[in-house]
Amino acid sequence: MRRAIGVLAPTRFWPACNRAPLTRRCLAAQVVGCAPITDAGATAAADATAPRSTSKYYYGLEQLELRRKDMEIRSAMRDGLVSDWDALERLWSHVLHTELRVDPQQHPLMLSEPVHTTAEIRERSASVFFEKHGVPALFMSKSAVLTAFAAGRSTALVFKSGGGHTYAVPVHDGFAFTPKLLSAPTTGGSVSAQLLEALNQRGDILKPRTAVVKQATSGGDQFVDLDISSFTRSYRDFWMGELAHDMKASGCLRVGPESSTGADKSVRQCARPA
Repeated sequence: MRRAIGVLAPTRFWPACNRAPLTRRCLAAQVVGCAPITDAGATAAADATAPRSTSKYYYGLEQLELRRKDMEIRSAMRDGLVSDWDALERLWSHVLHTELRVDPQQHPLMLSEPVHTTAEIRERSASVFFEKHGVPALFMSKSAVLTAFAAGRSTALVFKSGGGHTYAVPVHDGFAFTPKLLSAPTTGGSVSAQLLEALNQRGDILKPRTAVVKQATSGGDQFVDLDISSFTRSYRDFWMGELAHDMKASGCLRVGPESSTGADKSVRQCARPA
């Protein structure tokens, strides 16, 4: 009996933002940053499969690390639902044609969707893939159902807590029972915001790694602060969120009135640039 050979994990990952005002250059992932266009050929170099505009988009977290003045970073998703279709369509086009390098007309597509998605979002998603990318077939499945299948079960109680949405939903025989969906406002993003607020109230000065630069000196490498006054609020907020995410992942969550120097030291270590 021949066994089908597949992969156990995705081979491509992207963050979640995208979009910029007209006449600005942009970054995308699910996150996009925008800076003023300075060269005449920038617009012509934009992805021909993406929606037309006078902006240029850059994709991937690495591109977001490049310091560009007046760059805006916006998310294509909010609370697990689409909030910016132009940005999301650009992301899908980039993923298919640049990252995966496939002809979508030759490949059926499966699209996972949140359990609380709306009929309007499903219809527009199908319209984009059928009319703009020409996929031969499209299958949409609730993310909770896919989570249960990944655990080898068709019936399960699925609990998910992510950066923008927390919910619990029962799955029975491969169908998510959405009338019994329970959601909560506590998410990874809210925890990050509370962590940063607690550190600010305590007087800690935190800067993301994009706000410092490493310079070689006679005494060794030193980190020098950069003037970030010209950076947009959305750019600073995004990288402060990434800093909070790194702190949570490393276990640096001892925030409070303690006078322990060990806790202060751990916070400073988390805040150091990568």
